[in-house]
Amino acid sequence: MGGTYVSPGGLKIEFRGDSATLECGQALNAEGYAVVPESSQLVVKFKNDTGPFSLVLQPNGTLTGGGTVLVAGRRIYQTASGQPGYVPLNSSCTVGTLTPSK
Repeated sequence: MGGTYVSPGGLKIEFRGDSATLECGQALNAEGYAVVPESSQLVVKFKNDTGPFSLVLQPNGTLTGGGTVLVAGRRIYQTASGQPGYVPLNSSCTVGTLTPSK
C-alpha cells in the first residue's frame, strides 16, 4: 500500500512500505500492517496497539471498515531540565470509508 487515505469520521492513514501512520485528532501512531487475500477481496490488517482492525480494499480504490478505532499516541514536551518528555494522547475516530487523498 502507498499514499494517504482519509475518512469523514476523522481517521487518516498514511501508508509506507513497512508501516502506516494512524492519525485521529491530535493522536498519531505508527503501526504495522499486512495486505492479505481473503475470499475474493484484499484485506488490510493493522496490528494497532489498542486493538487490531481490518479494512477492505474496494474496486474503486477506497478502504472500508466499520466501528471506531482508538489511536494511542503521545505528545512530546520539554521538561524543566530541557529534556524531552512524553504524555499519552489518545483519540477515537469512526472508520467508515477512507478515500485516497490528493
